[in-house]
Amino acid sequence: MLYCLRGELIKKTPEFAVVMCNGIGFQVFISSVTYAELPEEGEQATVYTYMSIQQDSSVNLFGFGDESQLDCFKLLITVSGIGPKSALGILSFMNSDQVIAAISQGDFHRFTQCPGVGSKTAQRIVLELKDKVKNLGYEAVSTPVAPAQNENAQEAIAALMSLGFTRSEARAAVSKQDPSLDTSELIRKSLQYLSNR
Repeated sequence: MLYCLRGELIKKTPEFAVVMCNGIGFQVFISSVTYAELPEEGEQATVYTYMSIQQDSSVNLFGFGDESQLDCFKLLITVSGIGPKSALGILSFMNSDQVIAAISQGDFHRFTQCPGVGSKTAQRIVLELKDKVKNLGYEAVSTPVAPAQNENAQEAIAALMSLGFTRSEARAAVSKQDPSLDTSELIRKSLQYLSNR
């Protein structure tokens, strides 16, 4: 079982990344959060992975920028009706802290805002995982859930990176802005900040 990959990041898209390890390029499916966290193509990257073997024997790798995202992914796929791609979709819309906070607070409505997650599935996520996150020591999580703001920031960072800025430059610029702004305003103000440096 592959736990993580470390090597040159030779390709990065919002859907997948390719990490070269010992002459082999491993394709891993990623979330938008991981996309924003990965370094530039050509740099060294570490991706924590989960290997999924489908009924037709096809094998897919799902990759994450840190172990907390991987752990959260593993929790989500234990829920009935949540497969690897659905879990990845949730982690593209919410980061791991927000997922844990929503589960701990019983806020199933938060999950219904994720693409492809209906009310019944959202309720199952909370009901089936509430005790599991407590057992992992997450019961004290009190981080307010502000997913829309986080999603806007991640989208703004990704947009700035697509314009040629480094990940660190993009994150620094976005962090200087009001987090309540929508994505387009975050991008506009971040560009102003970067041009005035």
